[in-house]
Amino acid sequence: MSPSVFLYGVWRKINVHKSKLLCVNVPDEEISNTALVLGCGVEKFPMMYLRVHVGSNMCRCGYWNCIVQKFESKMSRWKARILSVRGRLSLIKAVLGNLPTYYMSLYWMTKTVQKRLESMRNRFFLGGDLDGKKFT
Repeated sequence: MSPSVFLYGVWRKINVHKSKLLCVNVPDEEISNTALVLGCGVEKFPMMYLRVHVGSNMCRCGYWNCIVQKFESKMSRWKARILSVRGRLSLIKAVLGNLPTYYMSLYWMTKTVQKRLESMRNRFFLGGDLDGKKFT
């Protein structure tokens, strides 16, 4: 059996080309040598895992930008003009209920990000542009 193939159980194989080695408090030289022997890559903190930042300081507003950008893309200006009040309310409930939930199950959301999302929600509900001051 080659060193690049791991067997899990009897029939299952781990794909080492997709796998990455992540170590904490281990010298970089030792990590790279081990990864070379195993035939996999090396990963360092901070990293993305299941679209969530791991090893990052989530108290910084910058790491929440992906949630804010997704929120902005779901609540665009043309949707505010086309949808009725009930339609806007349904969209707000769906977007606010689903987008940040996974992140908030792992990290605390900062007050700044919370206020920004609430401001965007209010502006969208009133039919306004998320960037400007116009209301429909």
